[in-house]
Amino acid sequence: MILLKLVDVAKSFGGLQAIKGLNFEVNQGDMLGLIGPNGSGKTTCFHLICGIHNVTSGDIFLKDVNITNYKPNEVASAGIGRTFQLINLVGSLSVLENVLLAGLNLKRLGFWNSLVPTRSIKTREMQLRERGKELLEKFGIYHVRNEIARNIPLGYQRILSIACALATEPEILLLDEPVSGLSVSETTEIMSIIEKLSTQNISILLVEHNMNIVMNYCNRIVAINFGEKIAEGSPLEIKENQAVIDSYLGKA
Repeated sequence: MILLKLVDVAKSFGGLQAIKGLNFEVNQGDMLGLIGPNGSGKTTCFHLICGIHNVTSGDIFLKDVNITNYKPNEVASAGIGRTFQLINLVGSLSVLENVLLAGLNLKRLGFWNSLVPTRSIKTREMQLRERGKELLEKFGIYHVRNEIARNIPLGYQRILSIACALATEPEILLLDEPVSGLSVSETTEIMSIIEKLSTQNISILLVEHNMNIVMNYCNRIVAINFGEKIAEGSPLEIKENQAVIDSYLGKA
């Protein structure tokens, strides 16, 4: 089943065309790697999917719904969560409060319920708190739930950012360099978490420069350069693709 589909997606910033006619799909159960050199358009692609940038042309579909140029909160409500290359937490709030904040969805509660403490919003708050505790326990950071987010180790911050994305209850999770700056042991821990998610009805689109991770964990890979798709296939097919070798991987 196709969950996410990009059809001839393009993005221009003034005279610079950052994304050029990009086509690929994320299927149910996928861990799809999106690779390419720095400046190839990977993060821009994420921004287009999540509504941070508007698409210049083309369409983005979530299942059968055209979500092209949805606002970020609408994309999250539709079922797409994401993390950022630069950790995007509210540093002054506690670990648990970050998860609760991420899970807030005013569209589900209704406008007036968001302004006054109605029974609906109180029930939603209780549900979010329980969900938040469950996520933190699941990811092994419940013991730091009351710590200020900026004070916990980088590895915990990376895990927390994934927990925050999952608090929105997504069907697809976009991960932008989730193990950047981490030690080998921290990387192994986080990839173990991500691998388990991919078996729990959450499809994953992964941007990562660590090719060992991409080749070992992803079932399919899309390679882009200068905003264009240059290859798509299994890890073995990508590893042996001459265009990918020339533009990104280099010779072994």
